[in-house]
Amino acid sequence: MSESGRATVSHSTVHVFSVLAATRPNAALAAPSTKNAVRNRPNAHSEHTDTPSASPTTEAYAHSVRKPRKEPPEQPKPTDHQLIQNLYEVWSNIRPKNLQEMYHDACQYKQEALTLFSLGLLSLDDRARVENLFWRCCEDILPMTARLKYVPEELSELRKSMSFLYYVNMSVFQSAPDSWAIGQLFPIVPIHRLNEKPSCLGTIADITCDSDGKIDSFISSGQEDFKSLLELHQVDEDSPYYLGMFLSGAYQEVLGNLHNLFGDTNIVHVELDPENKKGYSVEHVCAGDTVNEVLEFMEYNPKSLYESVRMKAERAVNSKKLTLTQYKTFLRHWERSLGGYTYLWNQTD
Repeated sequence: MSESGRATVSHSTVHVFSVLAATRPNAALAAPSTKNAVRNRPNAHSEHTDTPSASPTTEAYAHSVRKPRKEPPEQPKPTDHQLIQNLYEVWSNIRPKNLQEMYHDACQYKQEALTLFSLGLLSLDDRARVENLFWRCCEDILPMTARLKYVPEELSELRKSMSFLYYVNMSVFQSAPDSWAIGQLFPIVPIHRLNEKPSCLGTIADITCDSDGKIDSFISSGQEDFKSLLELHQVDEDSPYYLGMFLSGAYQEVLGNLHNLFGDTNIVHVELDPENKKGYSVEHVCAGDTVNEVLEFMEYNPKSLYESVRMKAERAVNSKKLTLTQYKTFLRHWERSLGGYTYLWNQTD
């Protein structure tokens, strides 16, 4: 006897969600520039600008790190703290043959800065300069690791610490609880821009208030059981970017149970239809939960909440803290929010 629920129904559902933003937590190095910092490094050799022979994943990531670039770090003055001068010297001397040594030195100087700062012997401004120089060193070391035959463990970890964090409009606990609870791996890929090569590596964080609301293990096509970074595209703030999570049809929505008070998502039933020139037809649309519905489930009365806020707003008008126009706008937004989706949505739509 066997239990085959996942095998028979997991393929029935694809969860589609938008990317809200992508950041590199450690890279306060975001000022775009078309100049290559390697070429601007003092005494840099031209060989450093060669594109390394690497696997597609490594090459794509190296490309994302090198582009865009900042201007070279400001050269320290003789009066600047010695740690700042030391880190600038590390950055100036980074070469493919000494990456491990330079990385060790940069880590040591950063740790010394943290110790001095905790003792009150290093100012906040100097600590910030040390941090920026440290991550600038990491940013320049990382692409050069692609040409190494053997990458030391600490340099391998650097790739993950310099990766992007993609914030997505979903709740892992509601729509993929098995990812968090039992380490289930769901295929996650972009569902558009398929003719464009991904240029970034990243992990995924949802919009819940829980720090465990993340996905950092992905299906691997290599020999390892999983990979910790996913190949993705750079996010354009002016264009939407959607990802699809596949094989999520088995139990996920049922197990979610309003965790973090995010309700059911919008659901579209699609069926194959040979008679339709598109090859498919939309059979049914189920609207996701609204804020009102989730409040009622948690035994709150949305009507009472609305009336309570309305009375407070009216008193604010009477005391001239709000104008009549502000009062009307506020109530319109308040009513619209209560009746809106529990996930992020554009209220101007």
